[in-house]
Amino acid sequence: MTALDSIVATLEDDLLPGLNFSLSSQRAASYVKHRSFSSFYPSGSNIYNSSTGQRVIRILCSDGGKSMLDLSSVRLSFEIKNNDGTNALYLSGGHMACLFQRLTLRIAGTQCEDILFYNRLCAMLNQFRSVNSQYSAHISGVGSGASQVVLTTDRLIPEPIVANGTRRVVIDLPCGLFHSHYLLPIGRFPLEITLELASADAVAMTGPIKAGASGDGGADVNCSTTYEISNVRLLADTISLDGALSDNIDEALLQGKPLSIAYSPWSNQHFTLAGLPDTNAAWNVLINRSFSRLQSVFMNFLPSFTVPQREWTQTNTFTCWHGGADPALGQQVAPPPYNYARDQWRFQLQAGPHLWPSTPMSSFAESYYQLQKTVGQLLSETGLAIGPHYRSRSFHMAIDLEKTASTASSAGVTMSGLNTKASNDQIRLDWQGVTSDATANKSYKPSAVFVLCNYACVVELRAEGVIFAD
Repeated sequence: MTALDSIVATLEDDLLPGLNFSLSSQRAASYVKHRSFSSFYPSGSNIYNSSTGQRVIRILCSDGGKSMLDLSSVRLSFEIKNNDGTNALYLSGGHMACLFQRLTLRIAGTQCEDILFYNRLCAMLNQFRSVNSQYSAHISGVGSGASQVVLTTDRLIPEPIVANGTRRVVIDLPCGLFHSHYLLPIGRFPLEITLELASADAVAMTGPIKAGASGDGGADVNCSTTYEISNVRLLADTISLDGALSDNIDEALLQGKPLSIAYSPWSNQHFTLAGLPDTNAAWNVLINRSFSRLQSVFMNFLPSFTVPQREWTQTNTFTCWHGGADPALGQQVAPPPYNYARDQWRFQLQAGPHLWPSTPMSSFAESYYQLQKTVGQLLSETGLAIGPHYRSRSFHMAIDLEKTASTASSAGVTMSGLNTKASNDQIRLDWQGVTSDATANKSYKPSAVFVLCNYACVVELRAEGVIFAD
């Protein structure tokens, strides 16, 4: 008997699922009386425009009964109209939520999430999906592919909204609360959603862009940058419980027992980088906010060349100092050849005496490894859509600060992030030895860095009100 045979012999037999005819593993929920497909409407105007008129949408999710809102089912439905009578409208970012620069959520008047630069966050998260996932989801928006452009496997071609055309879309709103599994009792704890439109040139491609039959060439096409949205409503499932369970929830609240909701919101900041040299540049930024459980930090950049231009917008520009083609050619060009001299740089995150990584990150390959680990794609076979363009126009850095990491070994353990409140540590991000592709008129040298922090929090719903603990 081999050593492995000896180990296997100690294992207990388990019943195959196909031979288990017991119903003991099945779960029922007879206390759920009804599920409704509900709609909620904004207050005030029905037409929203980032240039003129109303640009803030406010929707209150509430009812006079005891309905429970399924937070994971929330979707935003609206019509977007191209107001240009001549040119088509091309939207950037790959996700229609990129139309909004800020998302704020309040439960019973208490702010529970406030995301700045929401358009860049949504575009970044969309880039962390696989190509197949993007193709599947974008039929709900305007990313299913233009009829005159051949679809390819490494990118999604934005489908234009024709001159004076209108499109109805239904989208999710990426954020911590709506990515949770909870049912929110909106009768007692109403949910208020506030969305602020981004400026048109931050989202709409200013053009001209290449829109030939191949997607990589053809004649220049001018673009619209004027649009409005209307007929907004929030779609969500609401669940009605039987009286006994509703009374139990009310009784628990009156006894001082909270309903606790754990989720992971975002805190985003922007820093201008001025006067960096083309070679051997060094800079650092300080995050002036403390966290009880900071889970991960993402970083991405704007270049020194002019944005917006052609397909480049503030929403979809995630350039790398390694460089790329002339930005005047647009984004749909081949990735640049590898340049070893621009891959000689170092990065570390510091909080108090601790450093991540302990030995400075020093290559794009290592940066991509850390990104895969942070977004939970280290062992995935589906991969990220941005791989082919990581060193040029889809560059994101990330550091996973959870003690258990986002790998398979953690088994989904939560609340293990970095605590900077207890020690009053300031987070410092430090780059050294950066050499950029700084060719005249197409400099990829960083001019700004966005820092996006994902952290853990708990909202406690109490009889006397709502407490937000971060």
